Amino acid sequence: MSTAITVNDVHLRYRNDDTHRLFHRRKKREEVLKGISFEVEAGEVVGIIGPNGSGKSTVMKVIAGLMSPDKGSVELYGNSVSLLALGIGFHNELSGRDNIYLSGILMGYSKKEIEKRYKDIANFSELGEYLDKPVRTYSSGMRSKLTFSTAVNLKADIMLIDEVFSVGDMRFRKKSRAVMEEMIQEDDMTVLMVSHNLEEIRKMCRRVIWIEDGQIKDSGDTETVLKAYYKSMADNVSNINFLEAPTVEIIPEDGKVHLSWTHVENATDYRIYRKDDLAGSRWAQIADGYEETEFFDVPPSTDISYRYTVRARTNNGRHDIWSEFIPSDLVRMYEDGTVKKETEKLVAPAIPEVEITVDAEGIRLDWDKAENAVDYRIYRKDVFPGSSWHQIADRCTDNFYTDVPPSDTDEYMYTVRARASSGIREAWSEYIPAGPVSMEMTSADNEEGDEEMDVNSFMPLSVPEVTAEVRGDSVHLSWDEIERADDYRVFRRERKKGSRWQIIADDYKETSFDDDISETGDIFYYTVRAKADTEKGRVWSEFEIAVPVVSDETAPATEDIPEVQESSADEITADNDDINEEQKSVPVKSAPAEEKAPEEKEISAPAEAIEASKSGQGVHISWTAAEDAMNYRLYRKENGAKRWDMLIDNYDKTEYDDSSLEEGREYIYAFRVRRSNGRHDVWSSFISTSPVKI
Repeated sequence: MSTAITVNDVHLRYRNDDTHRLFHRRKKREEVLKGISFEVEAGEVVGIIGPNGSGKSTVMKVIAGLMSPDKGSVELYGNSVSLLALGIGFHNELSGRDNIYLSGILMGYSKKEIEKRYKDIANFSELGEYLDKPVRTYSSGMRSKLTFSTAVNLKADIMLIDEVFSVGDMRFRKKSRAVMEEMIQEDDMTVLMVSHNLEEIRKMCRRVIWIEDGQIKDSGDTETVLKAYYKSMADNVSNINFLEAPTVEIIPEDGKVHLSWTHVENATDYRIYRKDDLAGSRWAQIADGYEETEFFDVPPSTDISYRYTVRARTNNGRHDIWSEFIPSDLVRMYEDGTVKKETEKLVAPAIPEVEITVDAEGIRLDWDKAENAVDYRIYRKDVFPGSSWHQIADRCTDNFYTDVPPSDTDEYMYTVRARASSGIREAWSEYIPAGPVSMEMTSADNEEGDEEMDVNSFMPLSVPEVTAEVRGDSVHLSWDEIERADDYRVFRRERKKGSRWQIIADDYKETSFDDDISETGDIFYYTVRAKADTEKGRVWSEFEIAVPVVSDETAPATEDIPEVQESSADEITADNDDINEEQKSVPVKSAPAEEKAPEEKEISAPAEAIEASKSGQGVHISWTAAEDAMNYRLYRKENGAKRWDMLIDNYDKTEYDDSSLEEGREYIYAFRVRRSNGRHDVWSSFISTSPVKI
């Protein structure tokens, strides 16, 4: 096979100005190529890899004749050479059309030959009317399209590709790779390509040249060189503390959602997540350890919109490093298999203010039309404790509705919600109840009986803002008087696993309360609920936790108490059957941020707290018992390995014998202590042993 490219001992220096000197700038010459030599056979596809700034693109420019080496030579054996690189070979002030002709002429084509190929170039580029606009107005993706379209249709004997596939939309990149692979197989073209996408290099190149710091560090078959390069990357990531977040592009395709992103430098793999757009939903991991840069997903439902995100990962020898969590745009797949993106943010409509009148036909609701609302949904509920809202009308496009309730004598509450829709997702206004009202009320009654028609007459009471203070052997609670409240109910709960809320005062008329506590050092939560008895039933304030307090003010400070998990009035052991069901489900809020929560004691142990020694054909591990420990978790790894393997969990002893070992190897052991703060597990730090050789 004949030689197509010969690079012989090429040296090149750049001239840099020393800008650190304000006056008398000193000109420096920095050597960027330090004796580069290699050959490429005709019809061979060779990749060039290396870190940023190593000299890869400079080598390509020297081969293309755009730069002259200070020493050495380059010989090309072909009729034409084409360099595909962003910003190279185009005149910014000329149009895309003119640049196509200029490139063809420089490659040795006549104007007539270029005209024959122009239509194919224009169609492949997908630039349309932009071909008649100056190239300076093009984005990097548009430049890439023009560069590649011109090169593949005005074929050269030698093609130099410098990161052209790293920009542009995914669909065009996919099309370009397919054409490139076809040209390489059918036309026996000589290709030299630079790329940071190592998977791309693996798929397309038979041989790889690794350049670093202006010199060839390795050269040979693709798999051998890439394996050495990956190992070097792993050795060099020990100082990496940050990864760029992948820019994810959502490409709707029939029957699936296509995700595409550019490779993140230093990333070893990716993790992919999906989340529906319903309130309270969580991100679900749908792929891990993924090494490609595109992914296809079939959403589980056609009734919901979804978001996606991709996180890049690497390991610095001690732990994993992750990129940021950046959600994508919303996308939805419909029942017919079509997939659409949502590009505009949907704003919830304003809350309709409902006016109620009663006549012989029924109870009439009127409201002003909300901006951007497409229709309305109407709900009704009776005023009895424990009743729920029932939908009585949907997709109502008018701004009025007449309801005939089930009973003429019972009283009812009403609410109207406005709906906005983008065609992909919906947004709803909030609930604002109106009423109570019954069919027995006439319009005259409504006008005269303002008090009876007061919307707030059956609304929940305001939440008492409770302050807690330790005074000797008691905790002093105080709060402001709540409007409409008849009395209060006071609760207490210990911060222990399995503890429940206890009523410590009921039907309490005052706005302060002293709770006697006998045990010091314990932590308690308090809350106060206001209540009022009306003709329609009993109403309550929401269940909101006051700041936790320590029964002894001298108790040592530790770390902040984690956020309190959701609770409900169902946890209260006393009889609470008269509490409205809706109020029972009100989530508990965490302690106010401005109050300092007492901190928890951290479980820790000295380094010598765990010991490992050889015992027969295995290893005996023992450790000292930790105070307040529930149980332990034990880990093992081979000396020099990056990841730990968990040996045993929920272990309540302080010694363990490990026999599943290989002779001649060294092992390290570690354990962690687990305890509970009453709501979740709290773990100690990682405590390890010295290596033990088998």
